[in-house]
Amino acid sequence: MMRYEEKPFLRFLDGYVLWAIDALDDKQQALLDDFGASLGEEDGAATCWRDFVSVRMHLPEDFAAWIKATWTKVEEDAARDGRQANPTEFARLFVDVNFPN
Repeated sequence: MMRYEEKPFLRFLDGYVLWAIDALDDKQQALLDDFGASLGEEDGAATCWRDFVSVRMHLPEDFAAWIKATWTKVEEDAARDGRQANPTEFARLFVDVNFPN
């Protein structure tokens, strides 16, 4: 995907948001889990990719819950308008707005 070519860490930010809203598919989960496993090989300790993202981005402990609450509001607003919210679009927009550059 072109989105990740020059900024590969975006894949992990998008994944984190999708995980927080319970929309991370099995294929994406496996890819990100493999990344976490490779991190563990470097220092001899198992590393969860979500922890890696949290530490690197200095996320507060309740950040995933905040993302989920934001998603719930987006879903409710979309339903009120007769639409269905798209989790992938939400994740990308959320990352682009909250983590520019």
